[in-house]
Amino acid sequence: MSTFRRRYCITLDGEKYEVITMAGDHLKAEEAVSREGRELTQAPVLLQMRLMFYAFQRTYPDHPLQRNWQGFLAVMDDLDDLDAEAGDPLDPTQQVD
Repeated sequence: MSTFRRRYCITLDGEKYEVITMAGDHLKAEEAVSREGRELTQAPVLLQMRLMFYAFQRTYPDHPLQRNWQGFLAVMDDLDDLDAEAGDPLDPTQQVD
């Protein structure tokens, strides 16, 4: 299982968009949260939202929201982890095989 590549379905204003996160999306999200003066461990929801924004931006480069963080948040209705049954490889509480 990849640590960085996970499939999500983001619902924006009632329309569903499937994205696959990549390592670069994670790094950009962490950088954005840090630029806002927040600690990564203290802002897990913000980090997740930034991750979804960067994955969406990369996957749908021609979408009008791909350059509008506040607009993206304003119309975000839902987020589904399509790989939920695989568990979170970054979760330190999971047992190792």
